[in-house]
Amino acid sequence: MRFTIIADTHFYGVSPVQVNISDIDLYSIYTVFVGDIYDKANCLKKDLPQVEKEISELQEMAGSRYISGNHELLPKSKPYIVPNLVAFIHGDEVLWSKEKSEEFRSKKPCDSGITRTVKKLWANKHGSISSDEAMLLVNYAKRLGVSAIVCGHVHPKQMYDSRINGIRVICVPRGKTQIDI
Repeated sequence: MRFTIIADTHFYGVSPVQVNISDIDLYSIYTVFVGDIYDKANCLKKDLPQVEKEISELQEMAGSRYISGNHELLPKSKPYIVPNLVAFIHGDEVLWSKEKSEEFRSKKPCDSGITRTVKKLWANKHGSISSDEAMLLVNYAKRLGVSAIVCGHVHPKQMYDSRINGIRVICVPRGKTQIDI
């Protein structure tokens, strides 16, 4: 199955990633939004009503295929699971402590406490996944009963795709990624 994953675009944030959605079937069960599509944490106050409106529209359109990210400042979403196959998650809920994830998700919109210039430098930093983080994802996938797990949150420059202890672990870069599972 070919999935289209939209991840970590951070629309309205300090360093959004533009995605051409004209070739994406937004209503397909194979199109999944894995969080931080919108950046309510770092948007300008004047944009907040529009950001909230667009998040609501995406939630309604995508249903369970929309997984909230920490920058959308929403409660943790359930993973989108294709039974016996793959779980889609944002990633903060597994790669951070529960306390850190909940604390970030409960902060005030447009209120990160550092200047937009510093935030822009941080947003353009590409992450990588450590072996410990990969094992956290493997163990989470096993608890969910799936053979693959896909997450965003880390912002790798290139897709991370590895099989560990029988589990396929995929961390997608910011923007649109197509993968066969």
